Amino acid sequence: MLPMHQSDWNVPAGARIDAELLKALLDYVEDGVCLLDRTNHVLYWNYGAEQITGHLAQEVTGRHCRDGLELCYDCEGVALIDGECPLSKVKHDRKPRESLIYMRHKQGHRLPVRMRAHAILDSNGMVTAVAEIFTRASAQGRTELAEAARHLGHDALTGAQNRAYGEMRLRHELEAKRAFGLELAWMRVDIDGTEGMRYNFGPALIEATMRLMAHTIDANLRSFDGLMRWDETSFRVMVRHAVDQRVRELARRLELMAESSEIQWWGDGRKVRVSIASVMAVEDDTVESLEERVQRAMEASRALKILQS
Repeated sequence: MLPMHQSDWNVPAGARIDAELLKALLDYVEDGVCLLDRTNHVLYWNYGAEQITGHLAQEVTGRHCRDGLELCYDCEGVALIDGECPLSKVKHDRKPRESLIYMRHKQGHRLPVRMRAHAILDSNGMVTAVAEIFTRASAQGRTELAEAARHLGHDALTGAQNRAYGEMRLRHELEAKRAFGLELAWMRVDIDGTEGMRYNFGPALIEATMRLMAHTIDANLRSFDGLMRWDETSFRVMVRHAVDQRVRELARRLELMAESSEIQWWGDGRKVRVSIASVMAVEDDTVESLEERVQRAMEASRALKILQS
């Protein structure tokens, strides 16, 4: 809830602000809007912020920005400490900032957002608060996982495309590569440690982990890429118009995002571990040959992990 009195806002003398009208207006904004005081405690959290992060206003208002909210984390899953985070920089020089950060959704997965931070000044030109406006940084058109639902081509658990639909799309893309030379990459993402999950906690934890990873992967793809659930514990990602360097960067980012995510289970946070491998498609590839090659790439990746551990 917004402060009801102008004095609570620390606004310039004589300024007129109808707090309830302002709150109603901001709640119609689809972007997330967060107002923080001088000590980085949340004064206001709009409906758009609730929709993006899963955190309700009553759960957030009054809390410090790092008190479970993790408003300023980089792509490595590392907190941006004072002096590095946009809030600190804006308060220091009063210049607006825009940056890509990774917030933790209430469900546990990392969510890339584009954040703009602006200083709010009092009548003496002193910073009295900071406004943060943020929106999803995932590609336009990826706000809903179940894009194939109307064709019965989605997985009911994760919302990703199911295997049958994914194989059909992959065949079409391989034909396009042969006809027009369009570059294509095929990525495999496996959840690690599933046998231990099943033994200690049952299949429900595996299902929760698959849902979390579906959101994590989807949030980092472009609108024309494809996410498929391949089997009980594995996904495939079809990267269209692929460049080898970008594919490697995507794999690294997904692994980091997974490792910095966690699932709340029986009162404890459970970390997620994944193995990722990818191959670039060649002209004579088929679904079967791509799967064989990405399987070999996965085996090589896991062998390297064992050597490095």
